Amino acid sequence: MERAQERRGERQTDAELELLVHGVGGTTPEKMLGDPRTVRITGDDTAAVFRRAEDAEAGAAGKEPRDGPVQEAYVWCNLTSGDSSRALWLLLLPFMVVNLAHWMRPAAAGRHRTVRLYGVLVRLAAPP
Repeated sequence: MERAQERRGERQTDAELELLVHGVGGTTPEKMLGDPRTVRITGDDTAAVFRRAEDAEAGAAGKEPRDGPVQEAYVWCNLTSGDSSRALWLLLLPFMVVNLAHWMRPAAAGRHRTVRLYGVLVRLAAPP
């Protein structure tokens, strides 16, 4: 997001951010932020981050935004819409999690048995 703001010549503020993410229902950014005027900060038609127009304008002008954290709405409802074959990547999710668990193992310098045991347990927990 920082690079997108630099490209547009906007100044980064030190305001606190609150990220709102909708559930499966696909709520619009207008409903999430409680304001009919929203501005897309980053993203595309598939998934994007939105802000209230007044918060985006305050950040661009270098003024302080309204009181409290600046709310941003992450809208991802178009990631699951469309052809049903787009959801096939979910079949790979268990394998991705196991791979992540393998690479997130704790450091154990000089404890080869512990590292090997951890690897075996991760592989046993993997889907068949």
